Amino acid sequence: MAAAAAAAEASALFVDECYEEALAMYNKAIQLNDANASHYLQRAATHLKLESFTDALVDANRAIELDPSNSKGYLRKGVACFSLEEYDTAKQAFDQGNKLEPSKAFATWIRKCEVEIADEEEEEEEGTSQAQPSTVATSSVAAPSAPAAAPSVAPTEVPASAPTPTSVTYRHEWYQTQDKVCISVFAKQAPAAHVKCDFSPSALKVAIGPPDEMEKVFQLNLNLFSDIVPDQCKYAVLTSKVEITLKKNTLLQVRNPNDTSAL
Repeated sequence: MAAAAAAAEASALFVDECYEEALAMYNKAIQLNDANASHYLQRAATHLKLESFTDALVDANRAIELDPSNSKGYLRKGVACFSLEEYDTAKQAFDQGNKLEPSKAFATWIRKCEVEIADEEEEEEEGTSQAQPSTVATSSVAAPSAPAAAPSVAPTEVPASAPTPTSVTYRHEWYQTQDKVCISVFAKQAPAAHVKCDFSPSALKVAIGPPDEMEKVFQLNLNLFSDIVPDQCKYAVLTSKVEITLKKNTLLQVRNPNDTSAL
């Protein structure tokens, strides 16, 4: 099947609101032609419908790389960032798209961003921001174990075998769905060049910081109770955090959570 035919079939499925099936066909179209910006734009729209906002952001960024003159790429990026509560980044994307092709849609989204940004600034000034989760990750301190009721695919943090001393700490939190695990590391204003994520079937390694100054590098090492698909895992560097999506390998049985041989 040609890429165009796969994309056409995916579009028909999208119109019929068969989003999972549409996603599978867009995946096939991109496998056949990974240099077509339209395929990434359409897949980003599908990810938005499925509320896979990090995946949508990754595809929107790729579409912008391939065709920076297409305003739809900035619209997809803005919507994804807005959904991830990255309002400053979202507004920047909407502003850029509006410069390319002014529209009521962009104007509406820009106003929404301005309201959210103003609300955040007001909360900071009044000191009424909600308390943040207490989990803090460092390269040498293990996070609390997941609750017993948590599904066995939850990540379990373990210290590196020979942790590098560092004073850098970033809060992180995670949640999971039936087919993925999403991890947010709240590293504000981290340069994309200083962020590295290594995915393996049963582990995730995250490093944030200048690679030539290890004492300033934050490291997060997670062993996973269940296998993931490394080449389908993604991460996006946002203004206030690094958003990581782990794709579960649903074809394999869940690893025994009491098996500590990998720790």
